Amino acid sequence: MLRVATLFAVLLFTAGTALAQGKTDSDIVAKIRAEYTAVGAKIDIVKKGGEAAKAADIVLSELIVNKGGHNWPAVGTYLVIYRFWYEWDPDQPFPTRLRKVEIDTVSGARKFYQEYFYGTDGRLRFYLERADGAPGGTAKEVRSYYAGEKLVRMVSGDVVNDAPTPGERKTAETIIGAAQRIMATFRSAQGMRGN
Repeated sequence: MLRVATLFAVLLFTAGTALAQGKTDSDIVAKIRAEYTAVGAKIDIVKKGGEAAKAADIVLSELIVNKGGHNWPAVGTYLVIYRFWYEWDPDQPFPTRLRKVEIDTVSGARKFYQEYFYGTDGRLRFYLERADGAPGGTAKEVRSYYAGEKLVRMVSGDVVNDAPTPGERKTAETIIGAAQRIMATFRSAQGMRGN
């Protein structure tokens, strides 16, 4: 009887811990979505143009690769557009805080779209990737949410996973590495150092 009670207590504790962790991850994702929406509202003001865009506290810089549209060997059409959205850091006299990077890529018959969304601490919070024109005409979409350097949710198509697999964690490491390289490129272009 004691063994059954002990086993029941362990199962109850494990289930409770799993439920608490799931709620925590859901809270983190909800906070990221709210922050993403707030930054998106600022970006929408800039995209509309006019006086409100000039007064907005978010700035856009673009980098275009192959603007002339030259064909690339073994690829054909190749174009990449990077959009860096950044805002003022209260401690700086000019905009320095990278919040979002949008990357549009056309490579041959395929189109790719990526977003890297950064928190005010400069760490990756959200990543989105869409790929169109894959063999068979299928489109692919992957979303991932981060707390610090930890992947808390991976969404691939309609499949939501709050307990990332080893493969998803490895993919997240690659994404975080790319986000850090993009941040370094932004800082270099702005003539900045550090966070």
